[in-house]
Amino acid sequence: MALTLPLALIGIGVFLWLLFAAAAQALPLFAGLWAGFAASHAGASGGTALLIGVAAFMAVIALGRALTALLPMRGARIGIILLFALPAAAATGSVVATLGQAAGIDHWLVALAVIAAAIIGGNSGRRSIDQPHS
Repeated sequence: MALTLPLALIGIGVFLWLLFAAAAQALPLFAGLWAGFAASHAGASGGTALLIGVAAFMAVIALGRALTALLPMRGARIGIILLFALPAAAATGSVVATLGQAAGIDHWLVALAVIAAAIIGGNSGRRSIDQPHS
């Protein structure tokens, strides 16, 4: 019985980490899910649909990094970074608002959602440009 509380806290912590890690990759995750579900709807088997979804996820990340590295104009690179960061911020704000409502936090919910969205959105933007440039 004494082991239950620490294991529950670890489980909740891992769940929240996975939830916010998925929110930080909102655009590639959406593209991968869309491609996988489209392949499944078209008649592909479960394994094939999963592989197509993972390939689409990785292709969106690779395309974003390649465009960020290859585009010479600073404004275009910022646009690509915002293309990845804004969906991540929106997904994070939604996650924080939902978890806050479930926890009964009403007064500070908007402030917490905006702060978390800014942190995760900025982190997602940083990840998309955090690569060695040649």
